[in-house]
Amino acid sequence: MEGTKANDVWQLDLTSNTWTCLDVGTHRLNLAKPDDSKPCPRVGMTASYYGGDLYMLNGADEDNDKCNDMWKFNVASKTWTKTEPKGDFPVGRQGSTMGIMDDKMVMFGGIIEVTKESDEVFVFDFVTQEWKLMDLNSDQMDGTVQRRDSRAFSNA
Repeated sequence: MEGTKANDVWQLDLTSNTWTCLDVGTHRLNLAKPDDSKPCPRVGMTASYYGGDLYMLNGADEDNDKCNDMWKFNVASKTWTKTEPKGDFPVGRQGSTMGIMDDKMVMFGGIIEVTKESDEVFVFDFVTQEWKLMDLNSDQMDGTVQRRDSRAFSNA
């Protein structure tokens, strides 16, 4: 499998220090082309866990083309669902980072092209299912991110 992009899902049990495969990727099933029931094999995607689901987006496919999609994997049912969020969806990229804060998922940066790295910050609201590109030059951004603050997010 060396050098192959993947789309399987693994879970690490931190108590026993053992890995469990939750979903076998299409690359392991020797399918010529993955169906639409799960994301294509990729590298450089970003993911975060929220409310029993693993949210995954972007990355680069087998041809190294940027993926411009968002999926969620339900850990209990072991099923993938392609999501269709509203708003300012982050253009395809790889190597970005994400984290969860309350009912929001925050994505920073990534590589859009070989010579174009991003410093953009996007926030996904789980309640409204909407992405928003944050304006880091404004003095106040809906109370979520405050300029000149040492914290990225404020609960105030």
